[in-house]
Amino acid sequence: MRNIFYIFLTFVAVTRIRADLNKNETEQISMFEGETYWLVRHAYQWPVQLTTLDSNTIDPATEKVVFLMHGWLDSRESGWYTTLTNSILEKYPTWNVIQVDWSTAASSLNYYIAAGNVMFVGQNVGTFINNIFNTAIILQLTKFYLLAIRLDPAFPPWNFNPCDLRLCESDAQYLTVIHTDVGTNGIIIPIGNADFYPNDGTNQPGCELYPSISHTCNHMRAISLFIEGIQYPDHFTSTKCANYETYITNPSLCDGLTVHMADLFTEVEGIFYLRTNAQPPYSIN
Repeated sequence: MRNIFYIFLTFVAVTRIRADLNKNETEQISMFEGETYWLVRHAYQWPVQLTTLDSNTIDPATEKVVFLMHGWLDSRESGWYTTLTNSILEKYPTWNVIQVDWSTAASSLNYYIAAGNVMFVGQNVGTFINNIFNTAIILQLTKFYLLAIRLDPAFPPWNFNPCDLRLCESDAQYLTVIHTDVGTNGIIIPIGNADFYPNDGTNQPGCELYPSISHTCNHMRAISLFIEGIQYPDHFTSTKCANYETYITNPSLCDGLTVHMADLFTEVEGIFYLRTNAQPPYSIN
């Protein structure tokens, strides 16, 4: 029997997942605004909607679980959801992927209404994780790792929020953040154990070809980079450094520590920089 159980959370939504692992009871989850959960496994022909979210839904003694959460005006029907799901399962065929669809609550054209709804969705996902954790205790798994990956987390209104109102590194054993449009769509400050700033976190190569939507292009590039990193784990060598200018002009002054940006199992910490190409493959190396 394995004695370690991993849960990976991959967000575009900027929510804090409230999983209280000190609880020892299974809680019922009330769906919020049409929120649905879909389980995808390599052996499944189609995603299976989870209608009863309890601790028996996932067996933590089998393999790792990945939760995917979209953002504003998005849904699980988006092409990137399918592409990322397939990339994960092709690389790790024994894993489970749970697609969280909160598209009804994310559909408001008023961004701040949708952003407020995120908190309720986060509470539900946290409760589900807590239920899985209780199953892991029953199965006598000795270690439970909660790892989170944030893909260009949104700037408004989260940049100035305290940790109890946004995702912080204390919410998981390890939090990775990829920043691609800082200061406009993306949060400026580093909020993870490891924060990656491709091209200094802004002006992603190729996005200048679309001036009217360049910031949207920057923002969505984080998803493309992460998908490529899942498919090719040796891509996106990143260097720990004090700032991007030093990384570009005098890299010998950098820390010297390097890591692959989409490495799901790294535990290095710090702020990392890298350059990318304007089109796939985005990794220069």
